[in-house]
Formats: sequence, structure tokens, C-alpha cells
Amino acid sequence: MEKFLEVRNTIQSIVSSSSIFVTPNTNWNIPGIYMIYIESPYQEKIIPFYIGQSKDIQKRYSKHLENILGLNRIHPDSYKKLFIENESSYYRGAFSICKVHKYMVDNRLPLSKFKMLIIEPCDTQKLIDRESYYINKFYAPYFGFNQLNSLIYGNIFFSDLNPQPEMLDHLIDLLNQEMTLIPEYLNYGYTHFNLNYSFRTSIPESFGTKLMRRNSVIELNRALTDFNKQCKDIWQNFEYRRLMAEYEPYKKEYSRLQSKFMFNLRVFSEEINAFMEENRRIIPVSARNCFSNLALGGVINELPLNIQNKWKLQFQEEFTDYRQLQDIQEIIRPLRSRVIELKSSYLKGLYSEIIPNIAYPPFALKDSTAMFDGPKGEAIKKDEVMINMVISSNGRRFNNEQNPYLIRVEVFYYGDDGELKQKQWYVKNECTTKIKEGLIYLEEGYTKANPQIKPFSPYAFTKDEKEYISFISLHTEAKTGINDYTIQNNTLIPFEEILKEIELLIDPKTTTFIYTSEGPKPYERALLNENEGLENNDLYQLLLRKKPRHQQIILKPKKKVNTTAATKENRKSKKVLTEEQVLETKLKRQEERFRKYSARVSELTDNGINVVSFTGSKEAANFQCSKCGIVWSQRSDHFLRRPYCRNCNMNKS
Repeated sequence: MEKFLEVRNTIQSIVSSSSIFVTPNTNWNIPGIYMIYIESPYQEKIIPFYIGQSKDIQKRYSKHLENILGLNRIHPDSYKKLFIENESSYYRGAFSICKVHKYMVDNRLPLSKFKMLIIEPCDTQKLIDRESYYINKFYAPYFGFNQLNSLIYGNIFFSDLNPQPEMLDHLIDLLNQEMTLIPEYLNYGYTHFNLNYSFRTSIPESFGTKLMRRNSVIELNRALTDFNKQCKDIWQNFEYRRLMAEYEPYKKEYSRLQSKFMFNLRVFSEEINAFMEENRRIIPVSARNCFSNLALGGVINELPLNIQNKWKLQFQEEFTDYRQLQDIQEIIRPLRSRVIELKSSYLKGLYSEIIPNIAYPPFALKDSTAMFDGPKGEAIKKDEVMINMVISSNGRRFNNEQNPYLIRVEVFYYGDDGELKQKQWYVKNECTTKIKEGLIYLEEGYTKANPQIKPFSPYAFTKDEKEYISFISLHTEAKTGINDYTIQNNTLIPFEEILKEIELLIDPKTTTFIYTSEGPKPYERALLNENEGLENNDLYQLLLRKKPRHQQIILKPKKKVNTTAATKENRKSKKVLTEEQVLETKLKRQEERFRKYSARVSELTDNGINVVSFTGSKEAANFQCSKCGIVWSQRSDHFLRRPYCRNCNMNKS
């Protein structure tokens, strides 16, 4: 309990003092270590946090956010069915976000409590080591949402084509450490789940022999065996593991014999086919049919006697192997059936630990509009109006084309009292009406039966079980926070009435800025979906003609141009630069670019390489190595990708 309180206080201190929070409006596209944290009341056995690493923290935040948004809308029955019904869960590999979802649902927390902050920016080469450091420091697999460190590092070790002895030493240390900590913190966090799901029961001795650590591996495996016996009452899958230990030797022997049999059969078949081709005129049809069924039947008495004698020994060897395969298959068939039955049974109980305990409706976490600031109305001036239009999707979803609709229109303007004001309306159309009636979201893996589709990508269905693809996409929700919960709890207004309200705020002296959540094509298609009864509406037609660039349109009233004689005289009197002045300006710009590029090269090479000449980012530049003195020419942008002296690098190697 003392360690739990210590870690909890440390994490709360980090969260309260941190100024590097990641939100939808930040741009932390840097490598580093991050923490997901759920703001919630005190819990006695769990700290709601997760430690992770990424080469691009902002992109990883968007992925985590979309995953939790996807889980929030999936129908609970579909979620549980996909989680439990198969031998391997559809959500395998993404259990950390499932743990977050369970925690938030069980504690009835809204999406706005989902936070992410940067613990430490670091180089990509250090990510794995620093992540492991913080996971151990904060006991994340025992108190938080992380998986066991031995599983994470073990996956890296066993997938490495050329593992080093130090890597095996580190994995052994992690497993020894976990055997000490698991019994102590078994009732905290998700330790019980992590133990039963992912704790390694052994390391193949072949790795120990290969990496000169055979004795260490043997000693570890003995300790793991003793640990497994001590944990007999803890293992939900103890009987399954015992049966697997009995099943595995038969399985390996069957695989060995099958590989041998198939190889010999392929060689044998090639010889027979060549013989049949040479003697097709003398071999009867019945014999050819018998040849084609050799692998299954083994009947050779129908073949001509000379053929029987020619391959008699090979026939006997082949079908001896075949009979052995059949004998082993008879042994392992009931074993395998029992293994599958036990695995299915224990997984159902195990998976229930990371599925919400309470009955909950779709969108139990509500929406995340509180997390999104959107365009700031404070940026406009007194004679300006800002309109923000949210569109349901970008019109693309894998191989299907979605129909984008306007979801929300928001206006910032200054009132007669000089105060900044805001109005917003949710648009009534086909999409929002369907949402009001109630859409049911099911996982693609369930509806499409496509194993290549990743989790957390639900499809929408109406109550009469018809697929509806023009729903609010996860991409849009991740950018705006708006989902079905938002629509169901707001009044819908026809777009025609919204335009009438906006027209009252705009006059010939007003400059109007229009922001859209998507680009020109979805914007145009969304407006066209609202065209009923608006064919003669001037504002609608103006919006339709204007195409946003970078999601922004500026509707600026035309100013009357004063063409008096004095104005014409002023235009003539404007200063015109001479050729010398133009050349001088260009040279100054070139010097500034040379200075910035040289500083960048010095930073990358630690002052090891000097820039002799530089003309442009995609032009050849000359460089000189301060160590060996060699001068060479290379495209300036290419050098930034590999900032080193090739001569020194070759001599080093």
C-alpha cells in the first residue's frame, strides 16, 4: 500500500505541474515518452494511467483518441461478442485502450476526463529504454493500464533477427523482477489479468545456447516452473497450461512428420508423373486414377506389377509415415478439442476483467466537445464575423463513399454593445435526423467478417437494420468532439432558418471569415445537400461559389475605388527600385539563407563540417570537413538527410 500511495502522489504531482499537455489543438509532432491519465476520484487499488512511447506523440494521441471514441459508440452487445466469442479476441493487441474504456464506463466519466501529457521528449534511439524506465519507475503494469514489461520487451527480443546477449540478460532480469512483484500486487490494477494473459512460463533453451547464456536460461526456467506451481490458485488457466504441456510434444512431432511426408510425397509424385508421361500408352486409365489418389489411399495392387516392383520400397516408406501421421492425429484430436474448450472457457472469464462491469448504453462517455476550442472568436475585429462549419465526414471511408452533411454552424460576432457574442445551431438534415432516430454502431469485423479490418472502426445501422454510411465519422469527432450524443441532446434547425439568422449579422461593411472542418469538395457536397428551397438565396449561392482554401473562406465586401486625379498622381509618385537596389536586396536574402543553412549544418555535425558555398535548398552546395580537410559538392537538402563526411565515415568503417 505504501508503494501504491507513493506512485499515486508522484503521478498526481506530475499531472498537476505539467505544462506539456497534448490536445487536439497542439502540434507536438516530436518523439518522446507520454502518459495517458484519466481524471477521476481516488481509487484504492488502481491508478488510471498508461505509459507509452512514440516517434510522433501528436499522431499517437490522435490514434488513442479515435480508438476510445470508436469504443464509445460501439453497441455493447457487439463489443462483448467480438471480445469473447472467438478463440482469440478481436481486440487482441489493443487491450490497453479497452482497460481505459472499462475504467471510464465503470466510473461514469465523460470523454473530457481523458488526458495525455508528455513526460520526456527524447531521441528515437532512446525511446524503448526510456519507456521501460518509466514503466518500472511507476509500476505501470501493476497499478495502471500497461501490460507486463517482460511481454513488451520479450516481443522485441524474440522478433530481433540478431539478438544480443545483453538483451537476453535484460529479459531474464525483468522476469525475475516480475516473479517477485506479481504476488505482492496481485490485487492491484490489472495485475491478475496481465499474469494470466501474458506472463511467460519459459524461455527456449536454444536462445540461451546461442547467446552463451544456457545456464542462466535453465536456472530461470526452473524458477518459472516453481513460480507456476506456487500460483496454481491464481492461474485461471492452470488446467489449460497443464494440458498444453501434454499437447505440445505431440503437436511438434506431428508437424515434423507432416513436413517430412509432404516433402517426400512431392519428390515421389514428380518421379511418378514423369514415368506416367513417358509410358502413357501402356498405363491403363485405372492405374492413372490410382496414381492420383496415392496420398489418400495407398492402394497399389491395381497398378501393373512392374510399377509395383519399381517403387515398392518408396510406397512402403511413404505410407509408413502416413500411418504414423494418422496414429498421432488420433491422439492429438481429443487433446486439441479439450485445449480449445479450456482456452475458450478461461478466456471468457479472463476477458471479463477488462470489459465494463455495469450495463451501459452506446455513447456512455458522452461527447468530447469540451476538449475542443475550435477557431477563436477573439481573433476577429469589430467589423468582422467568423463562421465555423462542421461537416460530418471527408466523404471517404475505405472503399465506400460517404455523403457529407453540415452538422453544426457556429458564428462569432460583435453586438451593438461592443461585446463578443457567439451563436450556434445544429443543422436539420438527413444525417442528423437519422442520428436523432437512433443509429446502431457495430464493428466492421462483426458486420463484414473481414479479419484485415482493424478494431475501433464501427459501421452504422438504422433501427430497421439497414446500413447507413453517411454518419459522423471518427475523424470528424476527433477534430470537433461532436458525436451522436451531441446531436441527440440539441435542437435541430433547418439550414434555411440558420442562413436568415446569419444574414442579420452581415452587412456590406462586414468582412466574414468562414472556417470548415473539411476541404473544398466535402464542403461543396455538404452545401449541395442543403439546397432544397435555397435556389434563390443570395447568401447560399455566395457560399456555394466560394471554395475554401485550407478550410478558410473570406467574404469581403468590395470597396469603392477612388480614381481622382490626386490618387493617380500618388500612384505615379510611388518609389521604384533601381536595378542596383534590386540586386542588393537579393544578395541580402541570399546571405541570410546562407547564414541559416550554415547554422543548421553546424548544429547537425557539431561544428564538424563547414559550408563553403550555398545557393538554394535543392541546388548543389560545397562542404569542407574540418577533420580531414576534404572538400566535396552535394545537393544541400540531401546532405541534411546524411550529415557526415563520407571520407571520414569510410575510413572509420
